[in-house]
Parts: sequence; structure tokens; C-alpha cells
Amino acid sequence: MRNIIGMFMVMATATVVSAADILTNAPAATPEAVKEEKPFPLTFGATLDVYSAYIWHGVILNDEPVWQPDLALTYSFGDYGSVTADAWMNFDTTGNNGQRSFGGINEIDYTLQYAVTLSDLSLGIGHIWYTFPAIGDDKYYDATSEIFVSAAYNNDIVVPFIKAYYDYEQVNGAYMTVGLRKEMTFDKLTAGAEVSLGGASQGYTSYYYDLDGTGRQGNYFFTDAQAVIYAKYTITDNIFVGARLGWVSTLDNELKGQLHEENLLWGGINLGITL
Repeated sequence: MRNIIGMFMVMATATVVSAADILTNAPAATPEAVKEEKPFPLTFGATLDVYSAYIWHGVILNDEPVWQPDLALTYSFGDYGSVTADAWMNFDTTGNNGQRSFGGINEIDYTLQYAVTLSDLSLGIGHIWYTFPAIGDDKYYDATSEIFVSAAYNNDIVVPFIKAYYDYEQVNGAYMTVGLRKEMTFDKLTAGAEVSLGGASQGYTSYYYDLDGTGRQGNYFFTDAQAVIYAKYTITDNIFVGARLGWVSTLDNELKGQLHEENLLWGGINLGITL
């Protein structure tokens, strides 16, 4: 009888020990708090560029210093791309254009853009509203609107890109640029270079270069060549500083006669913050 009772005692003890081992080695349940959180989809960015000249679509609009603030709000859809709403301004620091004195604003542009990356291809489409505040009876430009598309092939060697703009309101003309871009990153420093060639329709050049017609065969021709080197240093995760040095040259002889400056070396600094 004692042997039987002893056998039951040993079996009961072994069962308790085995149950304790199972409970001790069982994996802990994953709490909701440690699950990976998705990043907040809304991003705000503000930049301030101070340049020695204002270059737009290959045209030297002002060959004296300007400062250009920009505010942007971006909503990310993850793998489905992002939408950005942007407000950009130009301030002339001199009265070179006969419209503004130091710090005077003469342009506010509003942009709405959708961008997405599909494998190695970055695509964009958007709309720009150009507005030009006036002082008194002085008129800088008529307000106008453009639609645009862009594409770039991302790779480790060099990135080819193309951008095309069509002004459907005042100009009824198009401007397009094709080029190559290369960037390198060294810890917090990003450096890059870009070269591009611009071309425009006859309607575009007639409007912006004050030409009545060129008498050429074909509607599109080369207008400008540009080269830029730039660098950006990330001070914190949210703040950066940068610099840019560029060269722009008017290629067409008929267009050269309409400009105050045909070739220009320009540059400046960039400050930015993202939240």
C-alpha cells in the first residue's frame, strides 16, 4: 500500500513540474503597444532660397538678387504615391525690373501635384497657378496656368529625366526640358549635379521672348542649356542647409536678341525645415 501511495506522489510531483515548465517556456502574447506604428502620413515643409538671380524655364527673369520662400503640405498614400499642395513666392531685392524695391513681392505660385514611384520609375503630374501682385497701375504679368508631367528613371549610375509644361490660359504654348542628374550621399551630406536642355513651342517663345514668328520648319526648337551643382547638409532630422551654383545659356540666336542677359552664372543658399 505504501509503495502504491509513493508511486502516486512521484507521478503527481512530475506532473506539476512539467506544467510549470510549460508555463515558464510558453511564448508571451504580443501586446498591442509593441506593434509597429505607421508613420504619420502628413508632412509640412518650409524652405527659403536666396539667389543671385531668378531663372525660370531657361529664361533669366531677373539678373539681380532675389529671395524665394516656399511652403508645402504633403499627404502620403504609401505605395500609392503622394499629393502635395505648395505655395511659392518671389521677392526682388532691387528695382531692377521696374516693379519692386527691396524685399518686394512680385509673384505667388500655387501648385498641386501627384507623384508616385513605380519600381525604378518616378512619375508626376500637376497644375501650377501663376499670380503676379501689382502696385498701383503697374502690371508685371497676367495671371496664368500650366499643367505639367514629369518622369525620371532611378538607377545607381545617372538619372535621366524629362519635364513638360503646357500653358493653356495666356500662352497656349509648351516648354520641355530633358536632362541627367547624379546624386551622392555621404552620411549627412548630399551632393549632386544636373545638366539639361530646354525646348519650347513657337507660341511659347512668341509670348515670353516677344517674337512674332520665327519662320522655321517645325514648331519646337531648343531654347536653353543649363548646368547646376548643389549640396545639402542635414543638421537634424528636420532642419537642413544647402547651396546651389548654376549656369544658364540661351541657345537660339533669334531669342538672344530679345534678352538683357544671354548667359549667366548664378547661385545661392537654401534653408529648410520639415515637420
